[in-house]
Amino acid sequence: MPYPPLVTGLWRTQQKGVNAKLTRLWVRMQVGLKRMFDLQCLESDKASKLHFCPSPSRMANTYTTLQHKLTKAFQTSNQIFHNKEKHMATVDFEDLSVGQFAEYAKTVTEADILLFTAVSGDNNPVHLNAEYAEAPMFKGRIAHGMLSAGFISTILGTRLPGEGTIYLGQTLKFKAPVRIGDTVTARATVLSLDPAKKRVVLSTVCTVKGAVVIEGEATVIAPSRG
Repeated sequence: MPYPPLVTGLWRTQQKGVNAKLTRLWVRMQVGLKRMFDLQCLESDKASKLHFCPSPSRMANTYTTLQHKLTKAFQTSNQIFHNKEKHMATVDFEDLSVGQFAEYAKTVTEADILLFTAVSGDNNPVHLNAEYAEAPMFKGRIAHGMLSAGFISTILGTRLPGEGTIYLGQTLKFKAPVRIGDTVTARATVLSLDPAKKRVVLSTVCTVKGAVVIEGEATVIAPSRG
């Protein structure tokens, strides 16, 4: 089936000053999308006769939409890279205190789920196949659990403690599903501080309309002035 071509001349057409690593990531995600949509039918389990077989026209339209969304996301990432002081915060270990917290909220979209599928390779039909997901256990398509969990990393790497943080560990309990259109609010709260090792333990919680969907604890090494 014909697909809209991948953006050509990428290295020539990007705006001046684009970070090379972001550009390479953009190319890899484009290729990942192409590979995913090249599969005209993803058989999740032949024994149970479950298939994810969108029509060629729907696949082509979705592919085109995702290309536009991916391009916009890339441009936004480039702006953030060059204006990170407006989007990122760094709280040095010396300025942290127990009870301090930060939040990040994101509405989960169809594009988010398909992009995460392309990048991770997790094409479990419960995320992609509406008919399969209608089973009583799921009652509709749900987002990948690790997609929502990734919002915790957003806080730790860009807000609290922020740039320069080293992720050491994370526990997670998935309490409820997240669906397309849900706004997930992630919150990280400082629980304890280890001055000798500059380590920080944080409570990490994701909620949807006040209901907890993910909870756990993160351990990081915070940036330090000393």
